[in-house]
Amino acid sequence: MTKVIKLKEIINKTQESINDEIDKHNNGIGTVSNLKQLENIKNILLKIQDEINNDKLSFTNFGLGRMIVDSWPFDSILGQNIIKIEQNYLSLKNS
Repeated sequence: MTKVIKLKEIINKTQESINDEIDKHNNGIGTVSNLKQLENIKNILLKIQDEINNDKLSFTNFGLGRMIVDSWPFDSILGQNIIKIEQNYLSLKNS
């Protein structure tokens, strides 16, 4: 499986998890972050996905890893997946 295909799969699964977390926040039971930050992350992942689909990668460091490490619980699977997406996206530059 190529890096790009694997990255697309992780992005799709993570977007579903973000949508679930947004729903939890809207119902007053969110477990990580806040609604504004989740919406921002969702938009960044859509931008990364769009760049991949159009084969026009900017390799922008969006600072997702720093955002997650600074304010999310260390054991957050969603946070770990977001960090993994950014790392894998940036690693495409060297491919």
